Amino acid sequence: KNINDTLGHGAGDEFLKYMAGRLKGCVRDFDTVARLGGDEFLIMLLEVDDGKGRQGSSFEENIKRKTGEILQRVSEPCVIQDMEFSVTASVGIAIFPQDGDDPHMLLRNADTAMYRGKRKGRNTYEVFTPEMGDVVMKRVEIDSKLRRALENGDFFLQYQPLMDARSQTIVGAEALIRWEDEELGLVSPEEFVPLAEESGLIVEIGDWVLDAALGDVKRWRENSERNNFYIAINLSSRQFRGRDIVKNIADILKRHELPGSCLELEITERLLMKDVPHVVGILNQFKEMGIRLSIDDFGTGYSSLSYLKRFPFDILKIDKAFISDITEDPDDRALCDAIIAMAHSLGLSIIGEGVENKEQFDFLDQRGVEIIQGYYVSAPMVHEDFLKFIAISDWLETTV
Repeated sequence: KNINDTLGHGAGDEFLKYMAGRLKGCVRDFDTVARLGGDEFLIMLLEVDDGKGRQGSSFEENIKRKTGEILQRVSEPCVIQDMEFSVTASVGIAIFPQDGDDPHMLLRNADTAMYRGKRKGRNTYEVFTPEMGDVVMKRVEIDSKLRRALENGDFFLQYQPLMDARSQTIVGAEALIRWEDEELGLVSPEEFVPLAEESGLIVEIGDWVLDAALGDVKRWRENSERNNFYIAINLSSRQFRGRDIVKNIADILKRHELPGSCLELEITERLLMKDVPHVVGILNQFKEMGIRLSIDDFGTGYSSLSYLKRFPFDILKIDKAFISDITEDPDDRALCDAIIAMAHSLGLSIIGEGVENKEQFDFLDQRGVEIIQGYYVSAPMVHEDFLKFIAISDWLETTV
């Protein structure tokens, strides 16, 4: 894709032919190399003999060895139209007859193993196991039900409070989508959100989250003395890059008669890596509407100081992976100290995510972290419980 985008489809075709030649060079004349479509190739090995006289090695071990050779060969740089490119491959392995006794089953299981490898990291291979088939069946079931869940009203929101560290008052909440299915029960967002991303359904789900959450914010403001409550919502990559994202959000805010200041959009690091001018343009439009912008899960992806300086963020969210051990791990303490100092030097506010105890809270509070989120403040709760939580917080503020 990068080659197509950079040099055009002709160069992309040239690259595919080049890679096909490399793959053919890794196998023997009676093995099969075929292009399935796009950038996917199939290799069928009738038997493996590495020519080094090894005896007693299992067929699977020989295949793994050959796969390692293929991965190394593919990863070597190549020159297309005077430009050097390096790519990696993900390989799924299915073996006859244990993983299938017909071509369709073998291909399906190899495909399953390949995508499992992709999720674990690029430039690697996975051998199919029966457990992978079970996972795939569950994914298929979730995917089919996911398409009906939005129509049936099976999604709901929970809210996790955001607390001002200094005053220890609740200033807002993060909206967290949940899904309860009659047969599957509660389905983890880690399971269904990636599937929604792949299918594109995440755009419709994201619009529903924005509409439902801002409707609840309107009620919070009407049922509390605080009229500055805001909601934090994570924007998916598909949503962000969809058409009319700025107009969609502006329309939802207008429908609920709310200002942009009641909304904080959380942007993940990976979203920032492609088409930087386009991303900056959209973020600046959000800023003009008064919407807060936060970079989510900072430190877990590809962020650098140069990226933070290029984008108009207001808030940096420290990932809970760095906070969970700050009272015990000196490396995590040092990392948090560095992130906090860096963010403040750039004029950013900070949210500490996943704060579970007073020791963690004290550590962050002493270093000037502005907003605290986590079970130390409260677990996520549905809208009705959140309203009660706000009411109790208001009462405590006036009586203590």
